[in-house]
Amino acid sequence: MKTFLISFLVLSSFSIQASCPLVIRTQDVSVKWLAYKTPRKVAVQGEFKKFSFRAAKSDDVIGRFAGATFSIDSTSVATGNPGRDRKIVSNFFTDKGKAVKISGAFSVKDKTSVSALLKLQEASKEVRFNVENKGTSLILTADINVLDFSLQDNLSRINLACKALHEGVTWPDVRIMIEVSGKKSCK
Repeated sequence: MKTFLISFLVLSSFSIQASCPLVIRTQDVSVKWLAYKTPRKVAVQGEFKKFSFRAAKSDDVIGRFAGATFSIDSTSVATGNPGRDRKIVSNFFTDKGKAVKISGAFSVKDKTSVSALLKLQEASKEVRFNVENKGTSLILTADINVLDFSLQDNLSRINLACKALHEGVTWPDVRIMIEVSGKKSCK
């Protein structure tokens, strides 16, 4: 009887765990970036404060990216320096008086990488993200070149606006980091 009771408790705990879906809300996601300036390629870190993230249904965190979509408000730049933020928004993330549109959809390649069809303005490109899986949390990292998204004029404008501070060099390379903290929702 004792063996039966222990087996029942162990099996019950597994079935309870299996019925706890993973929940990822937009507030559980952060979208950060590193851009580079000066001939020494000094990093400038920032993030987007406003975006939407619609996760797919899955019990594991990486599965939540299969078909997940996102949209980013490019005017919500935050670098810790409000003057720099305004300069970045007005010279890089504004095109012909309108905010640059950023959106996309994810697809899962395997447990160590996902891809996103990233769209900036009218240009789209598949971007592969490396995945650091920490159970219910993930860190996705990818490097892009803004010239691949037809943002040459935007890069020229920010380089001109920041010429002295950037010593005449604003790099087209940008590292994107998406941090996701999922939570099990057991009822």
